[in-house]
Amino acid sequence: MKKKKLNYELLRILACVAVIFHHVANQAALLYGNGDIKYLYLNNLTCFAVPVFLMITGFIQLQPERKFNLLKAEKKIVIPLLSFGIVFALMETVFTDRTVSLKGIGTALLNFIQGDTWTHMWYLYMLIGLYVFIPVVKAYTDRVSKRAFLSLLAILFFFQVLLPTLEDHVDFSFGVYLPVKLPYLFYCLVGYYLSKYPLSARLSAALSAGSLVLLLGWTAVEKDGFHYYTLPVALLGISLFALFTSIENVCSGLNEKALLFVSDKTFGIYIVHMVIINIVYKVLHFNPYRFFLPLGWLGVGAVTFIVSLLGVWILRKIPIVNKIFSV
Repeated sequence: MKKKKLNYELLRILACVAVIFHHVANQAALLYGNGDIKYLYLNNLTCFAVPVFLMITGFIQLQPERKFNLLKAEKKIVIPLLSFGIVFALMETVFTDRTVSLKGIGTALLNFIQGDTWTHMWYLYMLIGLYVFIPVVKAYTDRVSKRAFLSLLAILFFFQVLLPTLEDHVDFSFGVYLPVKLPYLFYCLVGYYLSKYPLSARLSAALSAGSLVLLLGWTAVEKDGFHYYTLPVALLGISLFALFTSIENVCSGLNEKALLFVSDKTFGIYIVHMVIINIVYKVLHFNPYRFFLPLGWLGVGAVTFIVSLLGVWILRKIPIVNKIFSV
């Protein structure tokens, strides 16, 4: 088995933590403080996690020496989705109806089929579709020149990041469009490109700092939530991936055993963390807006991460359940 690169494992953990705090802020705002400006800052600041996860996917799956098995890859996503998506959809109907009924079970199954389970599960639905493109894309990236690859990324960036951002924030509409509009494949390709043609640490750090300032400033001016394709989010995610790519040698000195213990469980943490957040907010009725809000978010986020990590560690000791999380 090829040795894992600790820089990307550390980045995976960072993205996992960002996802948790993204949902900690989102759920609290939805239930207790919708429209709060502090929520928008945290929401927008943590949006980089999804682009980063996709770039790590691109780095792994598009390597020329890696053989991609579509059925095997889809199985690793479909099994967790079936195992937890239906359960989460049923739990939501119970939260809503305050009872368990045949009608509620039928509604939950229909919601699951339509992708209407707990919101964070959208990522698994998206991965199923993304993986369909990997064999075709891999055949291209295995042979493409650097110049042609960069040209493709520039086209995708223009249509899938820049134009949607302008359409969201400026009174502007462009008639020409790509048949595949969403940017998830773009991020996947960027991850492989930057791993193959890395930027320097100094340039990556400067781009990361500039992207962070742009994101915070844009949020202050627009006072609106961003999407995964919004320009500041895209730039921050890409520059962070470039930065972590450039510090591979630095990360090689980290505690490999401890790092892999956590990073190996990030997929499981992603799946189960919303259980903890929903228990905290919907069962225990904890309202972080009653406290100093950053500390409230920090407390819920820390508890969610620790409990999710320990929960996945325990669950993975069960042989059948372990297969669900082994992605």
